[in-house]
Amino acid sequence: MTLGDILVLRKGNSIEIQDAETYRISGIQNCGKGVVVRREVKGSELTMRQYQVIEPNQLMWCKVDTKNGAFGVTHPEHAGTLASPNTALADINLEKADPKFLETLFRVPSFADYITKLSSGTTNRKYLTPPELLRLVSLPDWDTKQQRAFVHKLRQIEDYGLAKEITHQETLLAKLQQAILQEAIQGKLTADWRAAHPQAEPARQLLHRIQAEKARLIAAKKLRPEKPLPKITPAEIPFEIPKGWEWCRLGDVSTYLNGYAFQSQWFAPDGIRLVRNANVSHGFLDWSDSAYIPAKRLSEFDDFQLREGDIVLSLDRPIISTGLKAARVGPADLPALLLQRVLRIEPVLISSEFMFKWLFSALFLGSINPGRSIGVPHVSHKEVMSAPFPLPPLAEQAAIVARVEALITTCRLLEAEIEHARTHSAHLLQAVLKEAFAPAA
Repeated sequence: MTLGDILVLRKGNSIEIQDAETYRISGIQNCGKGVVVRREVKGSELTMRQYQVIEPNQLMWCKVDTKNGAFGVTHPEHAGTLASPNTALADINLEKADPKFLETLFRVPSFADYITKLSSGTTNRKYLTPPELLRLVSLPDWDTKQQRAFVHKLRQIEDYGLAKEITHQETLLAKLQQAILQEAIQGKLTADWRAAHPQAEPARQLLHRIQAEKARLIAAKKLRPEKPLPKITPAEIPFEIPKGWEWCRLGDVSTYLNGYAFQSQWFAPDGIRLVRNANVSHGFLDWSDSAYIPAKRLSEFDDFQLREGDIVLSLDRPIISTGLKAARVGPADLPALLLQRVLRIEPVLISSEFMFKWLFSALFLGSINPGRSIGVPHVSHKEVMSAPFPLPPLAEQAAIVARVEALITTCRLLEAEIEHARTHSAHLLQAVLKEAFAPAA
């Protein structure tokens, strides 16, 4: 049988967004990790004006990119939340299919690979229309009892503990990477470098040069005049920095640009992509859910066009466990325009790589996520630009980046070992799939 034998595409269950109303928006995670309620927002903050209403026991997926296993089954906790028009929803026929069977199947990597191979398109986009997906994806002709038996077999492998151990190792590796960043921004990785370079220009002189450069840009009308930021107080200093470093604020050593409030009536089904909060991931831009304006309007917004290497920050209020979302703009992301509630930061005379690493540190996150801000949905650009920033000498910034990259290389080797274990786990799953999908003798 095919997916079309057990699914019916949902049509018509959508609502018009009202600016004054509050909505909960759901999305799909990659690698079969399912549907998740991502945010709660006012209607005025949503770029698209029509969303679908989710019900339990539906298969949900991204219509544009049918790769990376971005499929999930909706549960009671998702009922009434909204799905982007870029996603597809199909009702599961409960007499023919157990939702847990579909949910399990879509998180098996080999099944995701099977769907990707059925897809067509460019190297950057794998595309299957919803009707094609339902028509082309074959499933074993099982009743619900056989489907539950299949799920039980996969759970036996998971109970073996391999998947849990892989997750544990990933957690430890993430903690190690955060520890490396923390040691770096405190100057602990480059103590020997400072001893070998006592004549390096101190950060105080670098700060004076940055101030002079910003004044020059203002005089040339390339930068808007800025209100002076207050000096760092002793109570704000989270740790002691080495001699030759200076505490300042992020805004002292960078400039910023807030995104433009593009009107919803300008949006188009294709064209120039807009960088929204939803597109900013951890280190890169995720275009699985995109919004566009017509390409012919690009020249109207020159000031908001992004460039390769730009640093962009989501101004969604960060969660301590997941961190702030920041990304570097790559050549494949362009052309793109900056939407409101996304911030572009441009370092002035300092290392862009050093600043980018600082943005991912827990110390930076803690400085803009104080307890009094819990419940506030967005970070303001003032909070970000006022964050305390430990400024090393320029030459030492390059040394710090080099040390971090060397240590991160070691982390990548550990990641490779974890991936090897994951591959072994996948082979076990593949064996179960082969046995389960094999025709009866």
